[in-house]
Amino acid sequence: MKKIKEMIILFITNLPLFFERLSIYFGWFSYLLLKSPVKRRLKGVMFEFDFSLSFYIKDMYFGWYECAVINFMESVLKHGDTFIDIGANIGYLTARGAGLVGKTGEVHSFEPALPYFQKLERLSKMNQDYRILVNHCALGEEDREAELHIAKGNIGGSFIAVDNGQMDLVKILMRRFDKYAEEKSLKNIKLIKIDVEGYEFPVLKGCRNYFENTSNKPVIICEIFPRGYPCRGATITEVLEYMRQYGYKTYNICHHQEEIDITKVAKEWKDSIIFKPS
Repeated sequence: MKKIKEMIILFITNLPLFFERLSIYFGWFSYLLLKSPVKRRLKGVMFEFDFSLSFYIKDMYFGWYECAVINFMESVLKHGDTFIDIGANIGYLTARGAGLVGKTGEVHSFEPALPYFQKLERLSKMNQDYRILVNHCALGEEDREAELHIAKGNIGGSFIAVDNGQMDLVKILMRRFDKYAEEKSLKNIKLIKIDVEGYEFPVLKGCRNYFENTSNKPVIICEIFPRGYPCRGATITEVLEYMRQYGYKTYNICHHQEEIDITKVAKEWKDSIIFKPS
C-alpha cells in the first residue's frame, strides 16, 4: 500500500513536466502538419520558432541548441540583472536571457542583419511586459558605417566584411558599446554574450571605456574565431593581452572553474569561452 501511495505521489508530482513535454511534442507535430511557425514560452517569454529558417531551429525548440552557453547563463543571471546579447540573430538567447532576468531586469540585443533583426523586433513586441531593447546595428571599435555579408543557408554565418571586394554586401550601422552603455546609463550588467563570427576583438575594443570605468565588470561569453583574425590584422594573443589588462582570465564554457589558454583553442574552427574578471 505504501509503494502504491509513493507511486501516486510521484505521478502527481511529475504531471506538470508530463504536460509540458506533451505540449512541446504537440507543437512539433502541428508544424509538421501545418508547416507554420510554432510559438512557445521559454521561462515565461514567448518565442516564435520558424522551422523554415534553418535546421538549427529544431534544436532550439527541443532545447538542444547551445546547451553549454545556456547552462552558464542560468548559473549567472538572476532577476533584476542586465544581459547584453551582441550578435543576437533571431533572438533565441535574448529570449532565454529575458526569462532569467525577469520583468525587473533588462536585455539589450544587437543584430545588424535586417531579416534577423526583424525576428528580434517581433520577439520584443510579443513580450512587452519584459524590457527587451533591440538595436539594428553591429558593435565594433568605432561609430561608423560598415558592410555586412549575409550568409545564405546559414542564419548564424553573417559577418562584417573586411573589404568591399566581397559579394552580397549590405551597408549597416556600427556603434561602440561603451558609448551605448553611457547613453543608456546601463547598470548591473552581469553578463555579455558575443557571437560575431570573428569580429569579437573589435567588439571588445569598443568596450574599452566601459571596462576602465566600471567597478563591477561583467562576465563575458565570447565565441572565439581565430581563423578569421589574420585578414583583420589581429591575433588571438592580442585578444588575450587586451583582456588581461582589464583583469580578465579565460575559462572553459563547459567547466566554469577550469582556466584555459585561448591561444591553444579554436585554431581551426571556433569555440565559446568565458572571460571572468579576477
